[in-house]
Amino acid sequence: MALSVVDIYSKLLPKSNCKECGHPTCLAFASMVVSEKYPLKNCPYIDQTKLASAQKELEEQYKEGKWTKRDMAQDALNWAKERASSMKISDLPDRIGGQLIYEDDEEMLEIPYFKGYIMLHSDKICHKGGPDLTRWEQVFIFNHMAQGGKSDPTGNWKGFQEFPNTVSKIKSMKSNV
Repeated sequence: MALSVVDIYSKLLPKSNCKECGHPTCLAFASMVVSEKYPLKNCPYIDQTKLASAQKELEEQYKEGKWTKRDMAQDALNWAKERASSMKISDLPDRIGGQLIYEDDEEMLEIPYFKGYIMLHSDKICHKGGPDLTRWEQVFIFNHMAQGGKSDPTGNWKGFQEFPNTVSKIKSMKSNV
């Protein structure tokens, strides 16, 4: 059975708020253990037999993703990849520009990107000869593909705040990007 914050607090922790774990209260510590996968062993007062049993339950819980904090950037990237997955790379040059390149039996699209180029693979987007783009950059490009981008960017950029209902999104992006 999955361990909740209350289960950990009431059944395992000393409820002394000693701060030796690095958190201000035992309840805050329990919350971090459940949602952020903070090590339960960081509480110096947990009985070792209870710790081993609880740790086993927590590992199962983490595998299932139950009550853990979600990685919103990864969720967004998975969503954008899924939206763009039905597209063939060979069809993209006519829609969004770029040049088809074949390397190691893989079809890729080379697209100009700011002062360099990016390589669009079927499952990721990376700088030409370099690392992957950030997850948010990949989301933007996969989403552009999925929405049927049919023209080159004009170069007239709009601020995020110019779009309706984005004030809360701006705050969220500032804290997560």
